[in-house]
Amino acid sequence: MPTWPSTKAGTTNLDAGTDKPSLARADLKQNVDNVNDIIDMIYIPSTPSNNQILKYNSTNSRFELASDTDTGITDVVQDTTPQLGGNLDVNGNSIVSASNGNIAITPNGTGSIVLDGQNWPQADGTADQVLKTNGSGQLSWTTVSAGASTLDGLTDVTITGTPSTGQLLYYNGATSQWVNQTVSYLTAVGSDTSPTLGGNLTVSGYKIISASNGNVEIEPNGTGDVYLTADTIRVGDSNADATITTNGTGDLILNTNSGSSSGSITIADGSNGNITVSPNGTGKTKISAINYNEGALYDLGTTGGTVAPDVANGNVQKITLNSALTINAFTNPVAGQSLTLIIYGGTSYTSITSTMKFAGGIKTLTATSGCIDILSVYYDGTNYFASLGKGFA
Repeated sequence: MPTWPSTKAGTTNLDAGTDKPSLARADLKQNVDNVNDIIDMIYIPSTPSNNQILKYNSTNSRFELASDTDTGITDVVQDTTPQLGGNLDVNGNSIVSASNGNIAITPNGTGSIVLDGQNWPQADGTADQVLKTNGSGQLSWTTVSAGASTLDGLTDVTITGTPSTGQLLYYNGATSQWVNQTVSYLTAVGSDTSPTLGGNLTVSGYKIISASNGNVEIEPNGTGDVYLTADTIRVGDSNADATITTNGTGDLILNTNSGSSSGSITIADGSNGNITVSPNGTGKTKISAINYNEGALYDLGTTGGTVAPDVANGNVQKITLNSALTINAFTNPVAGQSLTLIIYGGTSYTSITSTMKFAGGIKTLTATSGCIDILSVYYDGTNYFASLGKGFA
């Protein structure tokens, strides 16, 4: 039985020109034996034709000339029992079926379908069962408990009476229950008779107005005040005169910094009430471009003795003496006050008793019947300075 040669001849005695063929006899014989073995392993009885191949015949133990009839498959579908030799990479493509056919994946024996690490059940479940996972990659069928068929079948829901259209469920924290309630929603702010803001009211360019000539009232509760946080406050309506007044008999007081370290202007309530301008501390009242109009002359009446005029009643006052006059100070004096006192003395009461500083020390009234004297007084906060004009007839 021919075999493929496995022993190579040596070339030691054939490498140089001085070698003798007699010494290379064994190597030459080995090469001849090898060639004969190759000839015995390859059987070509005639001239080969196109596309013939050498095919090993185990019966004759040699390669023989044969036609190439074993061409393999040209399409995967020709392999009726295909097996993968490695992972199947879809390379962005899909595994699809034709003619609405199913795609069946059937593991052998007790094998499972594993999709992305999840082991699917090996058999179908019963009707209405659902899949659940054990959290470790194993899926199985399970039956879902029936549960409640109505809302009040739930343990945390209490339905009172027969629910009506539009009712809502509200959670009661005290009972840990959801309870049905009828809720009325506002369709307009006017429907809320006691509205309370839950945040700042932004008018966004609009106004707060009234209807039918009604007033707009802002009324704090109790001792609360109204704060207008702006550097300019405007009052008045379409160029009409504006009025700022009190609600009731209280005085109107204007001051700064909530009255702390501030002077004030007080408009007293009531008939013939005074308007008092009171600077703070050593502050002064400064009036520029004043147009002074004293108005009515204040009459001290017919009197005598000690008199202390109140400049708050007016800067020009008169008195008709029925006894000697004593005048030392003003009532409620304020530095900077001045007073003009017109004196009707007659002939009986001609002397003035006073601690004021008189110009020239003159304190004697005119003794002529029907004459009038005028006393002018200025208070600087410490001293009263007086000047007597006499004999107006």
